[in-house]
Amino acid sequence: MWNRHQTARPVQTIAVTGESLGELAAVPRQLYWVIPDFGKDKTGYPVGVLTKKIELTSVLGHDVELKNAASTIKGMSVQIVPKQAGKTFDLVLKFDELPQAFAKGKVTVETSLASLPKIEVPLTISPCPTPSEEPEIAG
Repeated sequence: MWNRHQTARPVQTIAVTGESLGELAAVPRQLYWVIPDFGKDKTGYPVGVLTKKIELTSVLGHDVELKNAASTIKGMSVQIVPKQAGKTFDLVLKFDELPQAFAKGKVTVETSLASLPKIEVPLTISPCPTPSEEPEIAG
């Protein structure tokens, strides 16, 4: 902010911090997913527990094509669902089989943008152990 009578230096400044990702933004930028234990049978899990969404948005408003969405996490499928043609998409992450152990990986999507040919979203998966799998703590 400047004062029109004092132009040599700003009257006030505002610090802005953030992360520049290019022409495509992912929300959330990374995902830490805790999966509670509802047993060994996948059908016993509530609908939203094994599914998450990541929203991808064209920051500059340019049309974007997305393809070849994939995950490095075993048992997870990824689907691209357009929300606003060429501008906004949901990546739907779904466990087709129950995760058995803590895992780190990523979701990768190819784009039509020359400045960002591929976007990656880091994932951390943390399934809660069943009571029989919890380590005993010596007291």
